[in-house]
Amino acid sequence: MPWTFAHAAAVLPFRLGGFARLPLSALVVGSVSPDIGYYFGQFALATRAHTMFEGLLLCIPIGLLTLLIVQLLKPSIRNILPQPHRGMLSGGVAAGPFSSVRAACLAILALAIGAATHMVWDSFTHVSGWVVIRYPARQESVPLGGLSVPAYKLLQHLSTAFGIVALVLAYFVSLRRTPGYPWTSSANEQRWRIVLLAVLACAALVIAALLLSLDGRSRSTGAFIFHFTLTATTIFATLFVGAGFVFRRRA
Repeated sequence: MPWTFAHAAAVLPFRLGGFARLPLSALVVGSVSPDIGYYFGQFALATRAHTMFEGLLLCIPIGLLTLLIVQLLKPSIRNILPQPHRGMLSGGVAAGPFSSVRAACLAILALAIGAATHMVWDSFTHVSGWVVIRYPARQESVPLGGLSVPAYKLLQHLSTAFGIVALVLAYFVSLRRTPGYPWTSSANEQRWRIVLLAVLACAALVIAALLLSLDGRSRSTGAFIFHFTLTATTIFATLFVGAGFVFRRRA
């Protein structure tokens, strides 16, 4: 499947024109909400969350819960980010989607739109996707460097790469436009935060590899990469938030 977080690129156009009032946080969370179950081992739930109608009914409460968790964890998350990324998160959460009925309605609409973009994207890039099933040409293999890759899978990887590039570009453009940019901090503060993030990332990769090797299940290369990515991401997020709590208490 396309990398979960690349899906956020699909909601970027909804920050333009008449959609600008929709909260970006809810759009982003909505765009990844169908996959959230995978990261907690709830594959049946994640599968149901990828169906258009039942999926929307599941993704909205999942998204609201995720928004609440992110809102509560934001101070801890922000604390261990190096500048200028820490400054980027200095404001803007406040009461979020829970501040009023209007804010909640906009958040629910944004979550639904985000989830719908995920499902539409997947319909082109999954073997069981609506478009792939109805247009068999997308199931045909494409020769690539001595390999034979199904067209939908090639589109999956290309769209993931495009999504990541689009997100990185959009983030840095937004960063430079944020009031107060560039934020500065001492070299020591920068250094320990960067080292900490590198250590957490390496630890997540090592632990994920160990867990999968101890699992003992026989997996194809694709299945191993899929489970490794899910496991490493979940471990990194847990370590990241935990480290944020520790250093926030010491601050």
